[in-house]
Amino acid sequence: MGAGKTVGLLLAIILLVIVGMPIHMAFAQVESTLPETSSITAHKFNDSNSNAIQDAGEEDIEGWLIRLYEWDGTDLERISEERTNSAGLVSFSNLVPATYKVWEEQIGCWQPTTPEGMNSLSGGYYARIALEEGQNVVVEFGNVLADDEAPIIDMPEDVFVACGGTTRPDSTGYALANDNCDPSPVVTYADSRDGNVITRTWTASDASGNSVGYDQFITVEDTSEPIIVCPGAITIEDGDPTYPSNTGGWASATDDCSDNVDITYSDSRNQNTITRTWTATDSAGNTASCVQVITIMEPAPTYSLTIASGEGGSVTTPGEGTFGPYYHGETVNLVATPDTDYSFVNWTGTGASAIDDPNSASTFITMNGDYEIQANFVPIQWLRVNGVLNNCCSITIDTDDNTPNELSNGDSGVFAFPEGTAVTLSATTCADCCGEESQFLY
Repeated sequence: MGAGKTVGLLLAIILLVIVGMPIHMAFAQVESTLPETSSITAHKFNDSNSNAIQDAGEEDIEGWLIRLYEWDGTDLERISEERTNSAGLVSFSNLVPATYKVWEEQIGCWQPTTPEGMNSLSGGYYARIALEEGQNVVVEFGNVLADDEAPIIDMPEDVFVACGGTTRPDSTGYALANDNCDPSPVVTYADSRDGNVITRTWTASDASGNSVGYDQFITVEDTSEPIIVCPGAITIEDGDPTYPSNTGGWASATDDCSDNVDITYSDSRNQNTITRTWTATDSAGNTASCVQVITIMEPAPTYSLTIASGEGGSVTTPGEGTFGPYYHGETVNLVATPDTDYSFVNWTGTGASAIDDPNSASTFITMNGDYEIQANFVPIQWLRVNGVLNNCCSITIDTDDNTPNELSNGDSGVFAFPEGTAVTLSATTCADCCGEESQFLY
């Protein structure tokens, strides 16, 4: 029995019940089969090589809108719509046999590659399916992103930033970008610095790998001078190198804005003092200076001593000739030795005032300069005095610089005096006894 006859019989029974007529029916067992349902599944994938087949590495597309329409040849009736899941699938089940149109939306620059023969419809494309009873159809929707245009980037202005201020984009501006196919192009930046200028390169890239980049210039204004620290004052020996490595090292400097600070120095010398001026210069040309004093310790002065002797003797210590060098304040022993029949007189010359006792043959000199000295000698003269035989007379021999010598009781003697010495003789008598003879012997 067909489905239409079964429905008619049921209506007749219902009508008889309503009017109250008794019903006497006999039913024969009839076999009935319900129609099998059908389904349509849409599968969305990125057909990057446009070969209408999902190859290894080509991803499923999630979130794509798929609609199902029933078409009677004239009119379209929307049956359902869903977005693809993470596997790129949308399934429509419990469908009766009919003609359907499976529609996908058009997004940006995505172009369909499969199935073939798709037609445009209401901002998308569709494939027509004649679905039969019990049929399960899978429609492969392949799409390729047909985009060869780079995004358009809207650049921030070049800016000036005070030294120490932030250079982050939230203060210096962000670049913005839009793309004909990609609704959300990715914008990135990278910085490079040359001195006080930061070059910020902004790059916008779309999903197809098209990119564009432009530079923004951020100038850091530096008006602050560096901080410089000089080496300490130092004393070196005369003749030592005066390079920084030998005079305490180099000055050091820091700067709030510059990574590299140039340090130089210049010297000026006044006798034994070097004034070294250190200068630090940052990349903006700001400078700072400090001064280091280098003292050159000159060696202690040394002197020479020239020694000579006059006729009648010699200098035995340290000898005769030129001696030295002697340091300032150093003492030198002097010994003058007269020859036979000569007597030492004194020391003379430019160093006589530096001799401790210039009238002594054995003395010393204090060296406070270059000196010349001479030891002087004179011949000795002899005086013989013969006394008387009795003891009532005496003779006194006296000089200006010698202790008196006295002869008495008939003594006699021989005395030596340097040439030119004045000798005084005086005699005393008891009765009439005087010296018999007195004379000078040479």
